[in-house]
Amino acid sequence: SVHGAFVMGLPGETRETILETIEFAKRLDINSIQASLASPYPGTEFFDMAKKEGWITSDSFLDETGHQTCVINYPHLSNHEIFDAVETFYNKFYFRPKYIFRSILKMITSSADRKKLLKEGAQYLAYMKKRKKSSCSSC
Repeated sequence: SVHGAFVMGLPGETRETILETIEFAKRLDINSIQASLASPYPGTEFFDMAKKEGWITSDSFLDETGHQTCVINYPHLSNHEIFDAVETFYNKFYFRPKYIFRSILKMITSSADRKKLLKEGAQYLAYMKKRKKSSCSSC
């Protein structure tokens, strides 16, 4: 089982590179993904650059529910767009026919996979529901 980890919103990110990254992940044909927001933590080169360029919008990296916020706002790509890109990434990766078909096939042929996939699906839906409530309100 191969898992891919991707970061949205690093310097140089554009709407086009976000879509290219999503398509790249789909072509890799991996089993699962994690999409995260770039965070310029104090003490890092990224933080120093973001501070100097005026890209940081907040000192708070988490919202009131404990979910990560996007504190980076580029002149060409807003923090809201970067935040929404994570959900777009998950939706375009997991809700494509090939992935759904493969998941159904696994659930039919293996009770262990069925339990695992149903649990993961429920966790995903709960996560997205909480994330929607956050909806980058503190971005």
